[in-house]
Amino acid sequence: MLSERLKEGMEVILDYKTADAVKVYKTSVLVKEESLIALAPCTDDKGNFEEFKDGVVSLSLKGSNKIISDLRIVPVFYHGNRIYLTYGNRNENDESSFNRASARYPVNEDCKANDRDAKLLDVSTNGFGVIVNKKYKVGLWIELKYKNIRVNGKIMQSEKVGIETYFYGCKVSETSGPFDRFVAEKEEEFKDLIED
Repeated sequence: MLSERLKEGMEVILDYKTADAVKVYKTSVLVKEESLIALAPCTDDKGNFEEFKDGVVSLSLKGSNKIISDLRIVPVFYHGNRIYLTYGNRNENDESSFNRASARYPVNEDCKANDRDAKLLDVSTNGFGVIVNKKYKVGLWIELKYKNIRVNGKIMQSEKVGIETYFYGCKVSETSGPFDRFVAEKEEEFKDLIED
C-alpha cells in the first residue's frame, strides 16, 4: 500500500523525469491518511512552484531504493498555501490499496466546511478530507457543502499544513444519495487513471 512505509514529518525524495531532463527534489510528508499523502511544496531552479504536469514522478526515502514508481501528484492551492496530494502508482494493481472502503479519491475543488471557504481534497465511501483556515478539535463535526452535496463528517484526524490552515480527515456515518453518487463517479475516474 502507498502509505505503509511513509510517516508524517519524514523526508522523501522525488525523481521527476521529463523528455528533456531528470530533476531531483527533497520534500517532506505533511499528512498521511490511509492511501492519501500530502507533501510539502517543491520549487524549481528559478524558485517557481513545480507542478509536475508532464513526465513521470517516483518517490523514495532518503538513503533507500525507490518505493513508488509513476506517482500521481495533484498540486493544491489554498489561501496562499501550496501542497501536493499523492494518490498512488498508476501501474499498481493492488486491490487492497484502491478498492477497499476507505480508499481516497482526489477532488481538489472549492467547497464550504461549516460555512467557511474550504478545499475539498478527497472523498471515500465513508468520509472526506478538507483543508480550511480554522482550527477544530478531533471529535467535532464538519458540515460539508459541495455542489448539491450536504453531509456531516466527524473529525478523525487534524494536521496543520500551513499558517492557520489545517487538514481534516472526516468520517461520515450517514451518507446521502448525492454524496454516494459523487464518490462512485470519482472511483470510476480514478480507476481509469490507474489503468492508463
